[in-house]
Amino acid sequence: MKRVGNEVRSIFLKVLAIVVSAEFFETGIHQLVGGPEGLAGILSGVILVSLFSVPLFYFFVIRPYRKSAEQRVSLINNLPGVVYRGHRDWSVSFIGAQVEQVTGYAAEEFLYGVVRWKDLIHPYDLDSLKRTFRETAEAKRTALRVEYRALHKDGSYRWLADRRQFIYDAQGKFRHVDGILLDITDRKRAEDMLETTRRKTEEEKAKTEAIIAAIGDGISIQDRQFRVLYQNEVHKGMIGDQLGKFCYEAYEKKDRVCEGCPVAISYRDGGVHTVEKRVENEKGVMYIEITASSLKDASGNIVAGIEMVRDITARRRMEEDRSRLAMAVEQSAEAIVVTDLEGTILYVNPAFERITGYSREEAVGKNPRFLHSGKHDESFYKKMWDTLARGEVWTGHFVNRKKDGSLYEEDAMISPVRDSSGDVVSYVAVKRDVTRLVSLEKQVRTAQKMESVGNLAGGIAHDFNNALTGIVGFGEMVKLRIANDPKALSDLDEVFRCAERASVLTRQLLTFARRQVIDPVNLDLNEVMTGLVKLLRKVTREDVEIKPFPAEYPVMIRADRGQVEQVLMNLCLNARDAMPEGGRLVIETGTTSLDDGYLKRYPYMKAGRYAVLSVSDTGTGMDEETRERVFEPFFTTKGPDKGTGLGLAMVYGIVKQHDGFIHVYSEPGKGTTFRVYFPEVDATADAKVIVSQGVASGGSETILLAEDDGSVRNLMEQTLVSYGYKVLIACDGEEALGIFRREGKEIAMAVLDVVMPKKGGKQAYDEMTKTFPGMKVLFLSGYSANAIHDDFVLHPGIPFLQKPFDLPSLARKVREVLDGK
Repeated sequence: MKRVGNEVRSIFLKVLAIVVSAEFFETGIHQLVGGPEGLAGILSGVILVSLFSVPLFYFFVIRPYRKSAEQRVSLINNLPGVVYRGHRDWSVSFIGAQVEQVTGYAAEEFLYGVVRWKDLIHPYDLDSLKRTFRETAEAKRTALRVEYRALHKDGSYRWLADRRQFIYDAQGKFRHVDGILLDITDRKRAEDMLETTRRKTEEEKAKTEAIIAAIGDGISIQDRQFRVLYQNEVHKGMIGDQLGKFCYEAYEKKDRVCEGCPVAISYRDGGVHTVEKRVENEKGVMYIEITASSLKDASGNIVAGIEMVRDITARRRMEEDRSRLAMAVEQSAEAIVVTDLEGTILYVNPAFERITGYSREEAVGKNPRFLHSGKHDESFYKKMWDTLARGEVWTGHFVNRKKDGSLYEEDAMISPVRDSSGDVVSYVAVKRDVTRLVSLEKQVRTAQKMESVGNLAGGIAHDFNNALTGIVGFGEMVKLRIANDPKALSDLDEVFRCAERASVLTRQLLTFARRQVIDPVNLDLNEVMTGLVKLLRKVTREDVEIKPFPAEYPVMIRADRGQVEQVLMNLCLNARDAMPEGGRLVIETGTTSLDDGYLKRYPYMKAGRYAVLSVSDTGTGMDEETRERVFEPFFTTKGPDKGTGLGLAMVYGIVKQHDGFIHVYSEPGKGTTFRVYFPEVDATADAKVIVSQGVASGGSETILLAEDDGSVRNLMEQTLVSYGYKVLIACDGEEALGIFRREGKEIAMAVLDVVMPKKGGKQAYDEMTKTFPGMKVLFLSGYSANAIHDDFVLHPGIPFLQKPFDLPSLARKVREVLDGK
């Protein structure tokens, strides 16, 4: 600094001399001698000197000095450490920018007193540092090197090496310290690791000494050539007397050092090494554990090796048994849980994790009650624990809750685990997830129940239809004969009205039993919903808000339009009745693909794309018992005269007949949602066909009539004959085929009941078309519960007449078929 100052002064004087010697300055002096004008000249000269000297002083003095200072600061900031100047009160008047990398705080925070260095020093180091600094200053020592920990802004501590120079004034009074801080955290960590290694080595040495002192294990000492110098009796008992022999001859009968020999490795690194070996001798196969270390002389040279040999045959076999057991437990498909006597979980296998969704870490240490679903009361668990407390095995069935909130069912067997003294020390539970099995069993039971009821309903409906056909048909004949008796006609009309009500009931039964003939077409669920909403608004109360949400794209299915409309209408009316005080009725359509997770939850469903029709209400909802019976025929929660209990049964039958599925979601007080799944088809909607009812007319063609019910057969024969037709009568399909073979050329068409004894109408018709492909036919419904058949699907173009029917309808339908309409 002194040299720089001298250079600055020299440059300044040179500049000043140049200015003073200028001609205009001399002129000013002369003028000063001459009078006031001379004084003005001097002042002008001074001003001119000032104007020229200031920029010259900046250019030749200040600018080089600033550049030099900036270089010094850059040098300080780029040193691999923190340069600083500190004072007695722990403040700093200068500190390098590297301090931010070491402490996380910027240099300005220290310079302005925002952060004090004293506050960063570790509390355990601060007192000793104070003492050391004080002693150094009192002794007037100038250099000090200390190491301590300082707090980083991120909360961690860094080790620092502080190299400081104490500065004193001329009187020896302490002025300040100049120093540099180095971050030695990595070095300290390395030293800690070395210290850990040293301690470990000492521990291994102590272990080796303890092993040598253990009499129960075989001990041998070998020289650097692996020749056996010493054996204790246990060692001799294991591999025989091998004194003077090479160890590799004793263990493996080789002529060179064994691969992986622990003594050889110990000779190389001086450490302790353990290996396990399989040894064969006259006693048979045995497993031994060899722990080897090296022996050193006073100079630290390795002179021999020592082995401790332990017979681990029994332990090895036990470990193998345990390994096989552990492998079996780990790979078991059943969940296995081990708890202590208080029920705290000690172990769960992977199957438990897979079934419950809880990881081993989440389950161990907890009581299994976190799986409780609320489906079992306290008495259930009390009986279980009472059984276990008596030391007995408990078997039972749990309904538990997974991590995702879903329920699952499992069969469980919990057994006490006893120690060698017979005391119960823990419990082990083996649990099998039977959710899918229970679901399938429930579905099978439901299906069997529905099938049984359906068969009964179908049989009853069939007989009722035949009876009703006779009642309506013969009633119409009677009506023609008593046309002049108004009282009799009125009574007869009442008979017809009763017959119509009975006919509606039988159609509902047939629909539930899936015995209804369907006429499938390609239709858009959006169109069905939109078409029915107008009607629904008329049949629902004003306090029920109907909110339709059709999909933004066509939702195509192949189904009977009338039956799908009936499904939607019944679900909506049911929702209306569930909201006696009003509410919201939401109807939605859409499509979905069933994934594996959904299929696991509902195993009876099939993978694929489905059109979905949802009907939701905000009504009273249903409990679990009601939900399980909701599709049963004649089951209803409505009051007397408010329902037959067949509405949802019909819905169920229609959905099943269309290879669909229906789910119900409901809780008491939270409303209900019915979700119907129909198989989606890739097609465009078929156009609606409007059939007009013309006047019944007759003809003279020959008709083959096959009907197993005598009264219905007689009625139809009389009707057709009255319209001018020639009728050939058969009681079943076999008889009809016989007549057809004899009179085939004369027969214009066949009128066949779908299901009859011996051979049904459809089977008989298939036989007829083999001989006469263009044979015209009219099918009549008449499913029987005593016949085995597939659901009858009406293919497009095949005429059909549903029982019961009136006589003009029969005549009109026959004429339409004969005319090819």
